[in-house]
Amino acid sequence: MLSAETAKQIVRSVVRSSPSRKRIDSTLARVMPNRLGLTGSLRNLGMIAMGYQGDEPEAAALSCVGIADVTTDDVKAAKIAGVREVRPHSREYLNIAHTATLIVMDDGSEYVFDWHATLQSSDPLIFKRADWDRGKGGVRYSGFKGLD
Repeated sequence: MLSAETAKQIVRSVVRSSPSRKRIDSTLARVMPNRLGLTGSLRNLGMIAMGYQGDEPEAAALSCVGIADVTTDDVKAAKIAGVREVRPHSREYLNIAHTATLIVMDDGSEYVFDWHATLQSSDPLIFKRADWDRGKGGVRYSGFKGLD
């Protein structure tokens, strides 16, 4: 089970990290409604339009994979009670590959924190892993009350 308190500690570990904030936080988040989870996709399209290639270091750091890598490191370093494992987790849904941060709790329950979806370090989308894998559900951290 993922409690609101554990989610708070996870999000706080990312918010306190300058490298994570640099990769995640974007002014696009002020324009795009977070509930849609498309803010990162919009940034990706802008970077493509500007001529960036996905394998260029700057573009890779701002991609979903780059964000999942840095947030994984932050959450691991925080050593949060009840969290057994943290790692990037990838899926393909509607022929679109995407990566976010998988949190495995001591009880074996699995959750995905998707900062790329919102581009707000303080307000990722949170999913049960099975729902994220199917492209369903998700709740903004700002409205999160816990998941079992």
